[in-house]
Amino acid sequence: MKPTQLIACLILATLFACSNNQTNLKMDIENSIKSFNANKLLVPTIDQLAKLDSMIHIYEIEQPADTLLPKYYYNLADLYSKANQTDKALSKFDYFISHFSNHRYLPNALFTKAFLLDEGLGNKQEAAKAYQTFLQKFPNHALASSASMMYEQIVNNISNDSLLKKLTNQ
Repeated sequence: MKPTQLIACLILATLFACSNNQTNLKMDIENSIKSFNANKLLVPTIDQLAKLDSMIHIYEIEQPADTLLPKYYYNLADLYSKANQTDKALSKFDYFISHFSNHRYLPNALFTKAFLLDEGLGNKQEAAKAYQTFLQKFPNHALASSASMMYEQIVNNISNDSLLKKLTNQ
């Protein structure tokens, strides 16, 4: 075999191995997300989330233009939220919002971020700003009425009990 043929074979073998690894990584990410979302009672552990987080990060480095990356990051943020890892969830929602600002999940990411700031961290001031941002960007979204109600509750300092009474009397 000529040296040029040998080099060509090595390059092709390397490309195939890399492609195969990326395919396996993508399948591992999708299977992990699917398994956690399939069972609503199953809350991922911190170690499982860290592993998923690492896999998504590696995949983003290898495939920065993949159209599934926004979905992966949104699901990761949502899973951190379900695992009561509020700081991590907020960090991932912030990443999603800043990197995928035209994605169809953006309204949900903004709303969930506001909710986590309010209910998860008790940061009413930042939550009010986040709800206001949501309402400015998506005034006709299905979550707009909830965002408006939550915003009004915060700025008017209405307790959850008072709001519940008000809603049940309507």
